[in-house]
Parts: sequence; structure tokens; C-alpha cells
Amino acid sequence: MYQAEWIEDERTLRDEASEVLDNFEMAMRKVVGESPDAIIMAGDMFDTKTESGQRVAFREAEKYMLRVRQVLDSTAKESGCRILALRGNHDSEPVLKSLEASLGKNFVHPGNETIKVGDVDIALMDTHYKTGSYEIPSGEVPRQGDILFMHESIPIPNVSAPPRETFVDICRKFRDVFNGHMHFYGEKMLGIENLHQLPAFVPSRRIKNNWMVKYRFEEGKIEDSKQASPFGYLVIRDGKVTFKRVNPTQVIVRVELIGSKANEFVSGLQLIYDTLQSREDRENLRVWVVTNADKITVDRILWDQAAKYADIKTMDILSERPETLKAPSPEVRQAFGDAAFTREELVERVLNTMKGRRLELARGILGEIFSPQLLQNRYPNERESFRLLLELLARDEDVSSSFVERAWALSKE
Repeated sequence: MYQAEWIEDERTLRDEASEVLDNFEMAMRKVVGESPDAIIMAGDMFDTKTESGQRVAFREAEKYMLRVRQVLDSTAKESGCRILALRGNHDSEPVLKSLEASLGKNFVHPGNETIKVGDVDIALMDTHYKTGSYEIPSGEVPRQGDILFMHESIPIPNVSAPPRETFVDICRKFRDVFNGHMHFYGEKMLGIENLHQLPAFVPSRRIKNNWMVKYRFEEGKIEDSKQASPFGYLVIRDGKVTFKRVNPTQVIVRVELIGSKANEFVSGLQLIYDTLQSREDRENLRVWVVTNADKITVDRILWDQAAKYADIKTMDILSERPETLKAPSPEVRQAFGDAAFTREELVERVLNTMKGRRLELARGILGEIFSPQLLQNRYPNERESFRLLLELLARDEDVSSSFVERAWALSKE
């Protein structure tokens, strides 16, 4: 649902959303071909928020879930087995329970239970994930089972997660442990023989670090590389684990831009995009750009440059922390000098010039509308912000109770 955004025609899907659903259906058909005894979905299936950070509205979600239910139902019936789903940190339990109710026993969200499949006891553990460091309470880890599926952060560089000792302790209790959440495939994770990391099933808007083609620009040079599709699923058969790749219908491209000045980022993007433009499959490329450029450079310069290449579909341009890409990030004050303020400085300056009703209005506008959350959002909900402004203006004024609704209706026209 991450690529879901409000569209007035409730029957319409964004192109990216249709692509995700097409890939999902294609990949599930491949799973059916494995003749499975059970299919386990290990979380992060149906995001509860959109790319802009808004909660997905019910009728917006339904046009996606209609097809999702159809695919899941046909998958279960054609394979003759159940689909077992645990909850990831992006999943809503009511959504999973709704699927369970609508698909009968073909789709099961058992919570923290152990389910027998053939002669194998499969334990499922819903996520404990929290932002930052967190613990997995030992009392909430299933006490029995041959195989455990869970959905947690693992302690690798730049990731806050429970300590390695927690995973060592959990893995002692099971023959094999399979972990979702991280969106990449890995064996013997953390040096633990029986800890497997599950791959991303298909590409979605939240691409993480998955790619099929990569271009890197640094110090005036371009390096390119290719790899087999990182997307897919694991097959567990007779105790042996095999990674089966899914080739999406698009070519997933990662572009890395490393520099220290705006002109370096621009020239690097132009050089790489000129290369992409010359490819025969350019209309089938889906490009994610990661850069150490600051967010202002990304929003005001790089997006405009990428937009000049009409045949290249740029999915996102992400500003990474300098230490992640090992290059300096330009300081805002270098570009704007004394004209640059922090938000807190600006709020203080504005409020110090006002009093009475104007002061109260300014506090409301700066606190409720131009909040840090809205200012940091590349796709702010401007219509909702305008409605909030109308409500602020109407407070303590001699207007009818229908003022906001009538003004809102006029604005939509």
C-alpha cells in the first residue's frame, strides 16, 4: 500500500501500484508451481501508510485488496494448501484477520502459535519491532516447534536491533529460524548456522537496497555493475533450504551519487541518466537514486534534473546520511548564509513580532500546519493543511457552524 495515494476516481490505480500487483500475481503463480504443503508469508505485506505518510483510507485500500484477495484465493485453491501469515511492523492485524474471514481457512493469521504441516511443527511469532534498540521478551518466543518464522531487526551495521545473544538463544530452540523484515536474502546470519534471512518477494516502492543494475558516480567517475534478481522466496524441502529467484517485469536500477558540491551531483546524475537514456530497455527501467546530497539539493535541483529524462522512470531520490555513503554533505548555511534559520529560530522571530489574536493564529499555523512532520514530507497533504487553516481561522470568529464545510466545498471547485 506504500504506493497508494488518493485518486478521485476510486477505480484508478497508479502505474506503480499496478506493477506491484502484476509482479505479486506472477510470483505467486511461480510459488504454486512448487506444489507446496504450506505457504508462509513473513510480514510486511500490506503497508498501513502511503508514501506521503498518510494512513491508507479504506476505500483506497479496497481497490488493491480486491485483487490481492483474488490472487491469494486462487493461489490457495490451485496449490491445495493454506497460506499462513504473521504480522510484520508494516501490517495491520485487522487487515490480516479480514483476509482470514473472507478467504475461509485458505488464509490463516494465527498470531503466536505453532501449526503442524505434515510432520513438521511450524512456529510463527508476530513482530516486536520498535524504532531504535529493543528487546524480544524470552517469554514471548514460542516454546515448541521445528521451524520458527519471525519478523525482527538483526544487529548488522547501521541497524538498531536486539543483541546477537538474543538470536543465538532463539536459534538454539529450533532446527531452522527464518527472519523477515530486512528485505534481503542471507544464510548463516550473524554467524549462526541455522539463521536464515528472507528476501524481498517482489519489488515495491520501498525498495530498500535491492537492485539488478547499479551505477555509482564518485570523483568524476562512473562504475556500473549487474547482479541476478535479489527478489524471490525460499523453498524448504526435506530439511534443505533453496533460494528461488523471481525476475520482475521491470529492471530495478540503483544510482549512487557521491559528491560535495551541487554541480558534482548534477553532472553525475546527467552522465548516468544519459547512459540510461541510451539503453534499449530504458522504458522498462525503474530507478532509485541514493545520494549524500542534502534534502534541499535533492528537492530543488536533482528532481528537476531527473524530470528532464522523460523516458526514465525515477521512483525516488533519497538523501542518505553522509557516513552511510562515506562522503561529506553540503551545509545549508554555506549556500544561504545569514538568511538560513532553523525552524525554531524562525518561529521565535515570527511570534516575537505579534500579540493578541494574531499571536494565537500564528501559534496555531506554525504548530498545527507548518509542523516539523509536514516540512520534512516531500509529498505533504496540502489540501488537508488548507482545511486545517480554515478551521483555525474560524475559531473564536462570528461565523456559522457550516463555514468550514462551505469554504471547503468552494475550494474544491
